Amino acid sequence: MVEKLQLLINTSMECKMRNIVLAALILLSCQFSWASDSNKSHNTNDKDPVNITYQFAIYLIPTCGKDPATTVKQHAQQYLPSFAIKADVSDARKKPLLDIHIITNVQTEYTPPDEESLHYFGRGIDTDTGKKLQKSKMAIILSFSYPQDYVLSGMSEALSFTNKVAETCKGVIWDETTREAFSPDAWHERRIARWGKDGPRISDHTVIHAYKNNELIRAISLGMQKFNLPDIVVNDFTWTNNNQMANLINIIGQSMLEGSKINKTHQLNVNIHEMRNESLKKEVLSSLKENGTARAMIPLKQTSPEEGDPDNFLLEIDFDPQVGNGLQEKQETFISQFFGSEDKVIYVKHDEEIRAASEEARKKLPKLKQDFNKGLEPGEFIYLKAPFKTPDDSNEWMWIEVIAWNKRIKGILQNEPYHIPTLRAGAEVYVSEADIFDYLRNFPDGTTEGNETSKLIQAFEDRQKTNNQTGRSE
Repeated sequence: MVEKLQLLINTSMECKMRNIVLAALILLSCQFSWASDSNKSHNTNDKDPVNITYQFAIYLIPTCGKDPATTVKQHAQQYLPSFAIKADVSDARKKPLLDIHIITNVQTEYTPPDEESLHYFGRGIDTDTGKKLQKSKMAIILSFSYPQDYVLSGMSEALSFTNKVAETCKGVIWDETTREAFSPDAWHERRIARWGKDGPRISDHTVIHAYKNNELIRAISLGMQKFNLPDIVVNDFTWTNNNQMANLINIIGQSMLEGSKINKTHQLNVNIHEMRNESLKKEVLSSLKENGTARAMIPLKQTSPEEGDPDNFLLEIDFDPQVGNGLQEKQETFISQFFGSEDKVIYVKHDEEIRAASEEARKKLPKLKQDFNKGLEPGEFIYLKAPFKTPDDSNEWMWIEVIAWNKRIKGILQNEPYHIPTLRAGAEVYVSEADIFDYLRNFPDGTTEGNETSKLIQAFEDRQKTNNQTGRSE
């Protein structure tokens, strides 16, 4: 199972600052309660029932008639039956509220995403539309607010209403919380059509940004505040585990959306077997390795925001209770238990063919080192196979993911050792370039380069099995 993982290209693209001030509406940030009573409202201001607020925008290409506000209000009467228009009521704190704001100088007040950003965060937007968007002069800002009781019904109405306005005006939809731009068709497909009888799937309404933070990777969700939930952070993992961490963030979000509470010891009960959303349940369970449990009490801890993070309460997954000496070992322990793992040992003698393939691989090391230190693309990483001494003075060859490459190579061990009791998968290790046996370069699109020796080793193992069956020896 692979959920959405956004790869940040740079921080300037991640968050465009806008200076619009909505004078008629006070936007309240989602305040997640960190009280010991997990059954209390997520909103710390219990006197004010309006605790969910968010904003969608529609960039007009080129305009939407002479009076876009009238068009919006007409659609609201049909597609927002539970909402009141702010200008039409004096006090609507106890029911859903829509505030409409028309911007006529978009380029200075609500800058649209540029074409490079659209390449990564545009959904269903072709090149021609992307170019037209850069010249947009007007935008409709739709600000929604409602009490917790409307968390799902209010969102459902807001999604359909926004889609209808965008279709009528032939505009591009912008989700301010996830920083994504949508064509009306893509919005309907991703946000509306997949909302089934078992409720929404949180990953359809949020994104995950993952980016290199020093030597390792940081991931954070965006968009959870639309459901009055905290955004989730994972710190200091390897690119190898990006899909598992993205899946874990989405699973935690889905569990909270479906009502799982954080207990007094700040743990969240997650059990895929009991999840109501059938599509996510089937995907996770079908992707588990044989020993994956798909259930855990997951500790969460409050964490401080970094530049570019969403304006929301943030909770970090706390791996500290897991078995292991360092954070990455503890992460590997959790991943192996929750999702399962599989590893095997092949006992092989390095024949001339294998040694020749290894020498060819070693010729690529200077270029790999140069590329690594110049900076790889987001989501790109390099494995190196190196020997580790066993207690009987033989070698166990295992892969590491490179995190620093200088005189010595620093990496995170990717295999669970069979014959070295002092080592665990996830351990931070150092190896010498002179000892490297092979490499595997993993590109962001899923393609790979290298690892030619493994093909020969697998062929050796296959011959051994055949010989064992026939009684021959090699």
